Amino acid sequence: MDALKSLLGEERQEKEDNGFCRIAVPTDGNNNVFAHFGKAAEFTLYEFQENELVGKTILDSKGEGHGATIEMMKREKINVVICGGIGMEAMEGLMNSGILVVPGAAGDADVSVAAYLDGGLNESSKATCGCQGGNSEHNEGACNCK
Repeated sequence: MDALKSLLGEERQEKEDNGFCRIAVPTDGNNNVFAHFGKAAEFTLYEFQENELVGKTILDSKGEGHGATIEMMKREKINVVICGGIGMEAMEGLMNSGILVVPGAAGDADVSVAAYLDGGLNESSKATCGCQGGNSEHNEGACNCK
């Protein structure tokens, strides 16, 4: 795991050195962080140049699951994903693609992004689950919400 953290740290430094960063947050249509990374129908994309917001758009993900969403993140050249709940498979898929993952966020997406940029939210390699009970199963830290 230390080697992976070192790799991610180097990638983060490389992306910060060029001054451009793309942050994606799964949102619920009201600019709130959506509870499940893989089930989100949309992501709010924040684009920063030299720590200044230069763009904010909505990416349609259709809630097709974490595999399709990870591919979209790679295609869109996302550097950081700030999310609520995320399972280990999705987290590993993002991390293996060089994307930093900041799980456990809640509330307004703009506030979550600002908190990350200010150092109040940190990346993690620990999976989280944001489901609210109901139709879900939990196995070894993974969320298999239905």
